[in-house]
Amino acid sequence: MIPRFTGSFPRHLNGGRLGWSAVAIPASALAAAVSLVILACPIGAASSRSSKHPAAAPPALPPPVVRPMPRLVRTAHGVRLLLDDKPYLILHGEADNSSGSSLQFLENHTWKKLESVNANTALIPIYWELVEPTEWHFDFSLIDGIIRQARDHRMHVVFLWFGAYKNTNGSYAPAWVKTNLGRFPRAQMQAGENSTALSAFGPETCKADARAFATVMRHIGQVDSQNRTVLMMQVESEAGGRGGNRDHCLDAEAAFQGSVPRELMRYLTAHQAFMTSDFAHSWNPTAVNGTWGDVFGDQADNAFTAWFLAHYVDRVAAAGMAEYPIPMYTNAWNSNGFNPDSLLIWRAAAPHIDVVGVDCNGAPADFQRTLAGYQQSDRALLIPESQIRWAPTNAFTALAGFGAIGFGTYPIEDEMDHSASREVYTLFRNAMSLFTRYQGSDQLVAVLQTGKDPQAFDLGAYHIHVDFIANSELKGDEQPGHGFILALGDREFLVAGSGFKLQFLPRPGDPPHVDILYQVEGHFDANGAWVSDRRLNGDESGINFGSTVPGLPKEARTLHVRKIRLFNYR
Repeated sequence: MIPRFTGSFPRHLNGGRLGWSAVAIPASALAAAVSLVILACPIGAASSRSSKHPAAAPPALPPPVVRPMPRLVRTAHGVRLLLDDKPYLILHGEADNSSGSSLQFLENHTWKKLESVNANTALIPIYWELVEPTEWHFDFSLIDGIIRQARDHRMHVVFLWFGAYKNTNGSYAPAWVKTNLGRFPRAQMQAGENSTALSAFGPETCKADARAFATVMRHIGQVDSQNRTVLMMQVESEAGGRGGNRDHCLDAEAAFQGSVPRELMRYLTAHQAFMTSDFAHSWNPTAVNGTWGDVFGDQADNAFTAWFLAHYVDRVAAAGMAEYPIPMYTNAWNSNGFNPDSLLIWRAAAPHIDVVGVDCNGAPADFQRTLAGYQQSDRALLIPESQIRWAPTNAFTALAGFGAIGFGTYPIEDEMDHSASREVYTLFRNAMSLFTRYQGSDQLVAVLQTGKDPQAFDLGAYHIHVDFIANSELKGDEQPGHGFILALGDREFLVAGSGFKLQFLPRPGDPPHVDILYQVEGHFDANGAWVSDRRLNGDESGINFGSTVPGLPKEARTLHVRKIRLFNYR
């Protein structure tokens, strides 16, 4: 059973912002609209009508249909993404880094792969260097083309803003930024040595990055406010430190030797219950006016980097949100400055970042451990990147075990077999309405094999014992047992997954014998309705979620989905 965080957090989602404000319309735009209406009616036509024969009033036009803005809401069981005011799971593939630079490549490769897995959303990068190749001159042709393609393929888009940061360096910044080190300084991960990364201490860098991102968001609002094709924006990509512990440029050194900001100290004091044990061990709350080293000890470089990087990213996000306020996230990959230890600092410094994106390409057991490190956050969890070969297992871990609002693989254009991913995506896509009703609640449990030992837990009216088909240590690329068990009632369950079998045992005080009233194998159709395919009984009555075909190898296990009704008797 995957552990679930059960603590409570203060109401802090974007500083309490759970809805979205309306986009302001400049007065000049309103004036232009009024002028257009006046000029559309010839002056003579209006004056020539006689009052004795008034013209018939034209029929009233229906108001334009405006889809609700994608937004995040807090529920009793976590934060959820709403699209058209309904819970939505982002089941995506992330395009490779360079795919977004060519509409033809996207059409010939990316969209086909996305359709092959039955994805509902594409994560596609857009690039500062192509959006603003010359300062103050913007080109939105790729953005517009991607939005058109997404609509043609009946999918949504999450754009990844490759601005000043991509894998910690500035490779996607425009040439006019890269070549002007005086105006746009580089981070010095080793003192006195410029790196490929732009420094978070360059005010002109942040100003230019934020201006470009805001201009992009203004444009998306203009072209997509009716359709809502674009769900969310990733702000920067994998910001963090690499090649050293922190930035050592002159401004960074001065800040590091200065006092830790009091607002950060106050925030940490109020939220210290959510610190990781390593971070709490290093933190010295009594050093109120101390330097970063005084306050954070051996976590000083990590905390310092997190605070200033998060402030940078938040300023960019805030500029974009002011233009078109859809949800914003940034992605972590356990780099220095963005990892579970520093996550609380990101919460303090970046209130405009609504979602924590976790890039994790590890095998299932490592994937589970990584997500557990980010579960302390009260913000929504998204998995932008994971390995395609582990998708059938990791999707269940993320969505059922950790309540993530989305899961996907990278790069979607990979030539690996995607058939197993398609099965899983189709299940979650078709069962979305039912699944999101229970997601994050104690009625839903994720199953994950992390070794040869069985798992056991209480759910509904029963104690459930889980044994795994591969009753030995997993080897190589073998998919472990995985799935979820959802208690639709005390004695009725929806079970999905592969590679395990279940035994339902009575709780103390209940009649001692448990039997199956019925077990139905089925699926959910595209409208979310349950379809019974066959009723299992006789030799197939065991609650076994392994391969039922003799001789079929473990790697070829298929996804099983069943409804099970039990009863007790004496």
